[in-house]
Amino acid sequence: MSGESLIEWTDKTWNPVTGCSPVGPACEHCWAAKFAGTRARHLQRYKGLSVAILDGHPICRRYQFVGDVRCHEDLLARPLGWRKPARIAVSMHGDLFHEKVPNEFIWRVLEVMALCPQHTFQVLTKRPLRALQLLSKGPSGGTWELAGFCSPVTAAELKKRGKIFVEVPWPLPNVWLGASPWDQDSADEMTPLLLRTPAALHFLSIEPMLGPITILRTGLKLGDEVSGRLDWVILGGETGPGARKMERDWAEDVAKLCQVAGRPCFFKQAGTAADWDAGDLLKLRQFPAARQGAPA
Repeated sequence: MSGESLIEWTDKTWNPVTGCSPVGPACEHCWAAKFAGTRARHLQRYKGLSVAILDGHPICRRYQFVGDVRCHEDLLARPLGWRKPARIAVSMHGDLFHEKVPNEFIWRVLEVMALCPQHTFQVLTKRPLRALQLLSKGPSGGTWELAGFCSPVTAAELKKRGKIFVEVPWPLPNVWLGASPWDQDSADEMTPLLLRTPAALHFLSIEPMLGPITILRTGLKLGDEVSGRLDWVILGGETGPGARKMERDWAEDVAKLCQVAGRPCFFKQAGTAADWDAGDLLKLRQFPAARQGAPA
């Protein structure tokens, strides 16, 4: 499998973890749960991960993860075979920092990232507290020594390269860490945790956006290096049957804040429930921040 992605802000996907469990209202119409329960339902990696929930009519059927989380050792080495540099979204069909994913497995995933400096890995989680707790215990002194005994994949790759160990910077310079809030309360909770976590770049993916978010209310003051730096914001409305509406002003306010702070903002789409007209979309996309896409 090539891992090619249809997600606009990345090139490939890599899913060493599949399966999840709901953490809030944004999970009600989870596209990954729907994927597991429809297109991928016959694949062993996804079988039984989600269940259908009927909302009164078959066309409004939605899917929800049941809490079964699977770690796929056989997929760990996949990025090592991708030679062309790419942006790779990690575990989009699950959550790498889910409480059921063992610490040891997360470190194995990070080892593979360390061995692929040509790639940029985009890790998105709804559990930034776990990410903070784990990654804050990372190597001290600004470097991380990967030795062959760490995991079979690491050992095999180092042997292939004729090395006993390799030293890499910490935090890994090719790993972006993101959190996925959906409204003001979730942004207030997630964003400070995210910014306290060691990472080369921190981003928010506000999708689906279910309410207004004033990023400054989190106490960050975008660009304040003391309290942390938010480097990138993704915005998007909910899609599919039963989608909830995203107001134009919600997206516009965030795009304006990013523009003032000099941060890129990727506006993905307004969602299928939006009643925006062409002028609304054009107005939003005229903001420099909303046109910039992802950080270079």
